[in-house]
Amino acid sequence: MGQIAFVFSGQGAQHPGMAEDFYCGNTEVRDLFEQAEKIRPGITELCFHGDAAVLKQTENTQPCLYLADLAAAIVLQGAGVKPSGLAGFSLGEVPALAFGGAFSYAQGFEITCKRGELMAEASAKQQTSMLAVLKLSNEAVEEICSRYEHVYPVNYNSPGQLVVSGLC
Repeated sequence: MGQIAFVFSGQGAQHPGMAEDFYCGNTEVRDLFEQAEKIRPGITELCFHGDAAVLKQTENTQPCLYLADLAAAIVLQGAGVKPSGLAGFSLGEVPALAFGGAFSYAQGFEITCKRGELMAEASAKQQTSMLAVLKLSNEAVEEICSRYEHVYPVNYNSPGQLVVSGLC
């Protein structure tokens, strides 16, 4: 087999029930969630049975997705899949670093909880919006944004996918 990288997802990949199957079938994943419960009680219930609208709130999304990302990596590694590299998209950088041993899973969870809180707080201070523009060149999106005050390209995800943000 060729080399394998674990790529940890960012915000937007969340959904109710994420990681529940991993939790039910893996002791190490259950331990991960038990550690997280000590830091943020109710997080397991939110991940597995939370309302989609509540789960979509940044302060909830980020800790839940952090746990789901790590749970998937733990299960894969337990099944004998060994990554040659780790990467993460936005929030996914934190579980990638934790999985790689840069800090403990609990420390990563604390960082992620604080990150989500601070981002939600900053977002509440401004009337903003964002959207992913698909199937246009980055240059075309940049040109369109330049026509408007306070509208900017902010995440260059891939050719043909650029996130735009601005004041409402």
